[in-house]
Amino acid sequence: MPPQRPIIALPGSYTQTIIRDVDGTPILEIGYSDYMVTNPDGSMARQEVAESIMLVDGTVWNAGMMSSTPPVLLGCCQDCRHPPFRGLHRERPTHGLVSLKRARHCRDCGKLACPRHITKVTGTNAWRCRTCAKKHRRRGFIRSIFFTYEDE
Repeated sequence: MPPQRPIIALPGSYTQTIIRDVDGTPILEIGYSDYMVTNPDGSMARQEVAESIMLVDGTVWNAGMMSSTPPVLLGCCQDCRHPPFRGLHRERPTHGLVSLKRARHCRDCGKLACPRHITKVTGTNAWRCRTCAKKHRRRGFIRSIFFTYEDE
């Protein structure tokens, strides 16, 4: 039996990404590790371990995507994190993380929202959150009662 070669541990790296909300509460802790392994036959192999998470818009994301070209940046939908009470049905709260490519800002209040919690209001062609869209429709209905459009 030939003598066994010692397994040499080469330096590696471990990166832990912690995403916090405005209050400082951690929303997500996700890790990424990269290290080299020496196999018994003497060959070297690079090992990468990346944890992934599914965002509320359906995209699968890991911490390595922040350093890619172009980077995949994240935002947080507050309606997903703290869903408003709507009648008898209330959504379950989630982490609310959404890709900034798919997220939109409300034209009226400026809140960042995921595709599920923002709508494009007809006529104005502007993105509005559910609350502001409801106010805009109500305002338009009241205007239609008291005012009419006339062409000169």
